[in-house]
Amino acid sequence: MQLSRIKILDDGELEQIHQTSLRILEEIGIKIMSESARDLLQKLGAEKKDNNYLKIPREIINKYLSKVPSSFSIYGVDKSYKVEINTEDTIFGTQGAPTHITDEENPRKIRNIYLNDTINHLKIVSQLQNLSISHLDAWPTELSNEIFPHIIIREWARYSKKPFGVPGYGKDLTQKMLETTELVVGGRKELQKYPRLLAFFNSISPLVLDKRNIEGLINHCNYSQPIIISTAAAAGLSAPVTMAGLISQVNAEMLASITLTQIINPGNPILYGCVNSPMDPITGNISWGAVETSLITIAMAQLAKFYKIPSRALGGGTDAKTLDMQNGIERFMNLYSAAMAGINYITIAGTYETGLSYCPELLIIDDELVGMVKRAITGIQVNENTLAFDQLKKLVNRKNGNFMNLRHTSKNMRTELYISDLMVKETRKRWEKGGEEDLVNRARRKAQEILHQDFQSHLDPKIEQLLQNQIDYINLGNRDNLKHKGGKVT
Repeated sequence: MQLSRIKILDDGELEQIHQTSLRILEEIGIKIMSESARDLLQKLGAEKKDNNYLKIPREIINKYLSKVPSSFSIYGVDKSYKVEINTEDTIFGTQGAPTHITDEENPRKIRNIYLNDTINHLKIVSQLQNLSISHLDAWPTELSNEIFPHIIIREWARYSKKPFGVPGYGKDLTQKMLETTELVVGGRKELQKYPRLLAFFNSISPLVLDKRNIEGLINHCNYSQPIIISTAAAAGLSAPVTMAGLISQVNAEMLASITLTQIINPGNPILYGCVNSPMDPITGNISWGAVETSLITIAMAQLAKFYKIPSRALGGGTDAKTLDMQNGIERFMNLYSAAMAGINYITIAGTYETGLSYCPELLIIDDELVGMVKRAITGIQVNENTLAFDQLKKLVNRKNGNFMNLRHTSKNMRTELYISDLMVKETRKRWEKGGEEDLVNRARRKAQEILHQDFQSHLDPKIEQLLQNQIDYINLGNRDNLKHKGGKVT
């Protein structure tokens, strides 16, 4: 089987972009808002300019790029669930950190996300077949930064069996999340040897590495946790309107950021990330659902392979404000493009409205879409069994019947055909008799079926009590941790 990957750049064009990115770093430089990070680079030969810009010689970039591993593993809380990320395979996860959720009473509206929504999200993702990593896709708005790390890590450890994608922003927030995870899994050495968290690090386009992002990056590197190094530039706003100009700029930001991680902790696992998109010319808004988003993603997939680093990109991005046809068209276009380009980790599930809003029903639908795409990128296997010459001969000799009755069909059906439990395949008559459910209603019913299961906490009771003691202590010291409705988080 030969599965061709989508490519939009030839080898010469990739080299041109690479050389332009190096030239950006050498001649223009990049603004680094952390004194300690500037010091690390200056000691290696970077030249400081005005306003905290550093010119970074290509020799530094090339040296530290070579230290990035081409594969790594990440684990669930108790290590029974393991995810391998490399430069060849494609896996899927959820998306990011929206603070709004579809309103149950009026699905065309949104409301704030609260802790119970976060818990439900973790429970649902834990049960879905095609999503390997659960990110913080439901950010509880009632929690202060002080109590947030303890609550979030506790709920993940209670109800998820999968690795956890977390914010990489801020020194105190990231350190508390790491220390709480350390407590949960049995020590710092355990966490360093078997990473559980996948952090985000974003540059600020054009050409800025923010201090609080760098502080979070340093913390995660010190714990050897994998980091998604990502850019989120918009063509015509925070990057040149031309696709080649945007890609050259954000690649420079990526190279500088990746170099910094490898200076701090050589060999730290990295994903070469991309959430870049164009500006919508009519409104001036960022447009994740634009066709150019797919083009940028394909090019970034090629660059990641050029550097031999595992890639991560948005798949399923949409600007739609509800679960309508626009939502479906845009998300599948971007998802399929990312998969066919060979992105190694595609984050998609459950979000819409340029990643600002979350919907449990969409989480279920996305798991189904991912299943379809996974089947597509498996391709067609050609061998003696799949060519089925003997089966055709057998059927013709019988002079009647069809292939449905052959053992070969039942034996190979699940590997050859994607079987959906969400899409309507029955006749109209049976569909009408079953209540005429549409896709969203079927997804809602499946989500509720998952949530009605009896979920038991995975945490050891002693760890539960230690975490509760920390939470109680914080609540006693700061009674404003909950910003609405009062009360103490337990």
